[in-house]
Amino acid sequence: MQTHHRQPPDIARMLMSREPISAAVDDNLMDAAARMADRNVRHLPVIDGDRRVVGILSDRDVRTLVGDLSCLLRPDDAKVRMRSLRVGDAMTRDVVVVAEDAPFDEVARIFTEQKVGAVPVVDGGDRLVGVISYVDVFKNAGAL
Repeated sequence: MQTHHRQPPDIARMLMSREPISAAVDDNLMDAAARMADRNVRHLPVIDGDRRVVGILSDRDVRTLVGDLSCLLRPDDAKVRMRSLRVGDAMTRDVVVVAEDAPFDEVARIFTEQKVGAVPVVDGGDRLVGVISYVDVFKNAGAL
């Protein structure tokens, strides 16, 4: 009699939001923030021309930069400066990604050890294919 060991499912692929909105380093920061608000997302992967993840922009990153500006500059100067800000000015460059075939324990470890709210999901060529947020993990925990 043969025993078949069940392979753990590719949790990242199951949980991720596919075809996430993303941004480029040179995109206007306020435009990127507006896209996040329109889609009701708090994290935006930042990709290069080959769809490789080079950073992540969070709503907190935007608030931190814009909040600092409003304290440091006169209102008119702040408006001009805000229009010139780029995603690269606010994004987190040291971004953690997860492979689309990652098992649940790896996904969970990333969220707990890195203390992040969302993780870009990449394919075998390190190209963006999705995003997993901690909300995705909790929403689907019963199905796992």
